[in-house]
Amino acid sequence: MNVRTLLLIAACARVAVAQGVWQLHGADAAVRVVGASTVEMQGPCDVRRELAAGGYKVHFAVHADGKPMSLAFAVGEGDDVHLATARAGVVVAREVPLVGAHWHEAAATDTIRTTGSMTDGDYRLELRVDLAATTTVGLVARWRSADQFYAFVLDGSRQEVRLERRLGSDALVLARADVPTTLAGVHGLALQVQGFRLQASVDEAVVLQVFDGALTQGAFGVVARGDAPQWQRLTVSPPAVAQTSCALVRSRSSATLHAATTVSPGHSHVLELRLDRPHPLVPIDATGQELWLLQRPAAPQVLLADWRGSLGEGSFGEVSRDGAATCQIAWPDLPALRLRVAMVRMLLVTSDGTTIAGATPAVPLRF
Repeated sequence: MNVRTLLLIAACARVAVAQGVWQLHGADAAVRVVGASTVEMQGPCDVRRELAAGGYKVHFAVHADGKPMSLAFAVGEGDDVHLATARAGVVVAREVPLVGAHWHEAAATDTIRTTGSMTDGDYRLELRVDLAATTTVGLVARWRSADQFYAFVLDGSRQEVRLERRLGSDALVLARADVPTTLAGVHGLALQVQGFRLQASVDEAVVLQVFDGALTQGAFGVVARGDAPQWQRLTVSPPAVAQTSCALVRSRSSATLHAATTVSPGHSHVLELRLDRPHPLVPIDATGQELWLLQRPAAPQVLLADWRGSLGEGSFGEVSRDGAATCQIAWPDLPALRLRVAMVRMLLVTSDGTTIAGATPAVPLRF
């Protein structure tokens, strides 16, 4: 074998290493990956190879059981990424025709169009709309009259989003945030009202969230200023409950598990390795955890993190205030695990250490 052939083989090997694989397993819903590259993956299973190294944010669409929380992490050259959420079907949402006699329109500085029942209290609105760069457009919820409603407004002229409450002639801004990306083109807006919680999203990313109890019921609709945008699709569905999500980032010599959880501050996360092969059915409760039957667990557990951090840095720790948890995974030097695959997840334990409150979805890791 000559030198030229060796150099060619080495170059091909470098290219193969530099091209990481992104895999998705979870619910039957879209996943938007934004960062050095931007793609949309489609559950329940999908694979992509064209994403560059860099920082990423991952935003999950609503599925039948709720909305997985967003993730943020960095990916190096050649790293493989495995995204996971709980398995679930397609969300059941009612599409609202954008024209028809069921709409009530009030035109002033802003044109507000509303529909639906005045007794509806909790719901989630999702709108697809084609925007110009300076368009002002949004969603209206719990509309009682021209002077009583909530609005989620995307203001293209100011490059910001706002949650507003109208009780009287003037709007009170409950929260606002800058929008760093261009607003031209097709975007998805969402406004969810559930009890006192108001949550607004742009392209599946939660951008604003506040608590306000001034209005509890009312119709819903859309709002625009100036020329009407190109409305594409409006749906209404029950509120989406937050769900846990995770991502395993694997390089040639290390792996990191990133999780976004729904537990309250004070919970601990404990790394667990489980068998990936089929095993007898295990009795579980409504949270998916094994029932305590006065005997050792029946689930096929391989290894569990400890205080020494023998499975990696941060493999035993406290969940942050925003529900995020990250841990490194060290390769256990065990002959029985070499060239094997284990399912990796985090157990979420209450602050007193007595109860497993939940777990992240399991992702496969080859040793």
